[in-house]
Amino acid sequence: MFLAIAGIGTIACEKEETADPTDKKALISKTWKISAYYDNGHLLEDSVFITARYTYASNGTYTFLFDGDTVNGTWAFNATNDAVIMDAGTQSEVMNTILELNDTSFKTSYTGGGGTVIVWMVPE
Repeated sequence: MFLAIAGIGTIACEKEETADPTDKKALISKTWKISAYYDNGHLLEDSVFITARYTYASNGTYTFLFDGDTVNGTWAFNATNDAVIMDAGTQSEVMNTILELNDTSFKTSYTGGGGTVIVWMVPE
């Protein structure tokens, strides 16, 4: 379950239009808390998800706090700026498609385990 949540996902009907990567970097560079977590279309309501925090730094590093554990790594936008690649080039690499990214919402999705995971985050 830890690896599943460590790979961010989210809810959204449409993808956000491609924005300047500098603007996206400024938008993503903050601490986010999980508002909703969907695994293969099912909302998982678990207090562990509520305590999870992602902090994205503008220098391309992140810190993930989950259930008492801390994971540090790197992040970067893909070439088209519509996905975030976590830990590129490692066995832990995960590509999270950006469904929405603005001042008040960060929604992503990725494929893992048995289907699609969607994570909706809001600023802490």
